[in-house]
Amino acid sequence: MPLNLSVLHPRQREAVTAPDQRLLVLAGPGAGKTLVLACRAGWLLAEGQAHPAHTTALTFTQKAARELRARLRLMLGEDTALMAATFHAFALRQIAGHGEPFGIRRRPLVYASDLERRGALMRAIREMGEDPAAWDLDGALATISLARRRLLRPRDLERDDPRLARLMRAYQAVMRRAGAIDFDAMLLLLYLLLSEHPRAAEAIREEARHLLLDEAQDLEEAQWAIVWRLSPDGLFAVGDPLQSIYAWRGADPSLLEAAAARCRVIDLGVSFRCPPGVLAAAREVVKGLPFADREQPSAAPEGPPIVVYHARDPEEEAAFVAREIRRLLKEGAIASPADAAVLFRANHQARELEAAFAQARLPYQVRGDYDLFSAREVREAVALLALTVHPDDPQALATALSARPYRCDDLARRIRYGDGAALPELAAAPDLPPSARGAVSSLLRAIDELRRLEDAPAEAVLREAARLAGYDPARPPATLGAIMRLARNMPGAGPQALLEELWLLREELERGDEEGVSLLTIHAAKGLEWDAVFVVGLAADLLPHRRSLEEKGEEALAEERRLLYVAMTRTRERLYLTTHRYRTSQDGTKATAVAPSPFLKLLPAELVEVRRSI
Repeated sequence: MPLNLSVLHPRQREAVTAPDQRLLVLAGPGAGKTLVLACRAGWLLAEGQAHPAHTTALTFTQKAARELRARLRLMLGEDTALMAATFHAFALRQIAGHGEPFGIRRRPLVYASDLERRGALMRAIREMGEDPAAWDLDGALATISLARRRLLRPRDLERDDPRLARLMRAYQAVMRRAGAIDFDAMLLLLYLLLSEHPRAAEAIREEARHLLLDEAQDLEEAQWAIVWRLSPDGLFAVGDPLQSIYAWRGADPSLLEAAAARCRVIDLGVSFRCPPGVLAAAREVVKGLPFADREQPSAAPEGPPIVVYHARDPEEEAAFVAREIRRLLKEGAIASPADAAVLFRANHQARELEAAFAQARLPYQVRGDYDLFSAREVREAVALLALTVHPDDPQALATALSARPYRCDDLARRIRYGDGAALPELAAAPDLPPSARGAVSSLLRAIDELRRLEDAPAEAVLREAARLAGYDPARPPATLGAIMRLARNMPGAGPQALLEELWLLREELERGDEEGVSLLTIHAAKGLEWDAVFVVGLAADLLPHRRSLEEKGEEALAEERRLLYVAMTRTRERLYLTTHRYRTSQDGTKATAVAPSPFLKLLPAELVEVRRSI
């Protein structure tokens, strides 16, 4: 089936139809990155240069993977069976199929929450003969995570940090007995399969002879190491080093620079989203950073000047934003509240905005990254699902025994932080008190009921899990209700398929009025766009963020500049940058003067309209 490439700009067409070799496509904001990635996949398949079974697309989010699959179905037909997944989803699939070298003989359980990992770590420390109270648990988990992201195993740490090496071994042993892994372990195990197990590596590489890579600037060291071992010659990567804003996750723009040295580089150049003035101002913010000197003209029409508003305090700043959005709606400059967004550096900045929007009766939604496993009701329903697949998982058992229908808190605490008993052992234990035995018997019946739903769609399984956890599926708590809505579109059937989708979608839950103004962090706004964008809180201690600068200095300052660049380039037409002069203490007794962000001085005066509150 021939592919229609007439919609592509010449640079886009050059990238899509380039000879099969290592390619890195630089795509600035609004340059058509997603379109190019989808067309490249479609072109390879339509021209017979690739087969779906040997083509894999790796994305940064599940949402991006779904969008790519949808575009390919439109281009090539409903039966296009291309693998498009996040790095972690791809890793989980390969570990499930080739995990024998690590003692994994079935699809592993994913410990996605801090509570689960902390419980496993506490058991590991006790097995070492030490007291968990003597450890900084969060610090230890962060250190283990960092070591794994650097592809280090316990034996690699023996000489420099034998205590950490011992802890990692004990933690891995606890996880292995539970049949569980965490997200950092997924990447490490996939890397080990590709580098140390030739038979598994050959099978995995067969699926990725052609590897399409989205958001390449956000990859960390372990992911790039996997890429080079997975498909060193069939790589098609798309990214923008000026939009690298995930250093706290291990992303480093220098890794993309290193990749550029190994690839043919094509720069898409033209932005079809941002007005020329906005793009010019945003480029001044990142001037001097690597890759910032490349040309990127705008094909969008010129918009109004960038408004820089100096408010008295955060409350007045929020009131200005609400008033201005009201004015834009009244004058028809934006068609609905959903066409506007307010971006901020830190979540706490949403408080004043929510108050101002409520007072102005302006509909809004607070968007961002929410952990599907953090709410109690979600953890309890998911624990029941997990026990249908992994009855020997002590973390799931402890959580389920805390749920209302089975409430046995003493037993739950003993399992989570003590002996780590599994459900089959517990059911057979002769010394259980009558109340605990009744709770365990009820739990076993609930698990059996869920297992009988092996062929049921995801939403039906989740509704039943919610009911068995003690919640009314017809009137569930808000978080459970949001997940039920997501479950309507989840593929697969039965508890295990639902579990996998929930683990991989855990960061994509949103709350609020979908027809309202979006309130979200700059990190959460990446990849999105609106007609009118307000970036609030451009104060010297917020953007750039003081704590970030104190910890990482110049490297952090560069990332903060890229962060503002990302924020500014989310707009299709209007851009507002706001700051405030004073901030009141939490008890309301003291006002502190606040300097504006130094980034505001980088904006060309001829592109800016300055306004001030009285």
